[in-house]
Amino acid sequence: MKNHKIILHSIFLLAVIIIQAYFPIIYLGSLTISPDITLVYISIMAILYGRFNIIFIAFFLGLFQDLISQVTLLGLFSFLKTLAAYGIGSINLHDSVWNRKVQSSVIIVTYFIHFFLYFYVVINDSASWIVILQYSFLQTIFTFGIFWLLNRFIFGRRLT
Repeated sequence: MKNHKIILHSIFLLAVIIIQAYFPIIYLGSLTISPDITLVYISIMAILYGRFNIIFIAFFLGLFQDLISQVTLLGLFSFLKTLAAYGIGSINLHDSVWNRKVQSSVIIVTYFIHFFLYFYVVINDSASWIVILQYSFLQTIFTFGIFWLLNRFIFGRRLT
């Protein structure tokens, strides 16, 4: 039974990597949104299985995403995905204390921190705080929307 789960999760992991690599970019005027499917996958796994094991998976998923998209900033996604797995994994530790709204707030804040740090490093211009906040806010809303849809229709609101 355990080998069956490992094979199933490996297939899901491979599908997430392929979807992330080929998912289209959404253009909203001058802003572009690229959904972070790996962050949604890490969120789901961190909530279902706790944060310790998922931190390692998040690191390697981030490293793989670095190699695909941000070779000049090698390690940025590795750090950010690991940080997100740690933050979202805390939901599993406080499941009996936090209600759904607090759990959703933790996910949203973690997503926002993830995207804010990413755009802060990538844009790297002190005069563009509004652009950094816009990108971070839009990416957070879009990524949380994907998470919410998966949670609502596939997991039956079991995650938060």
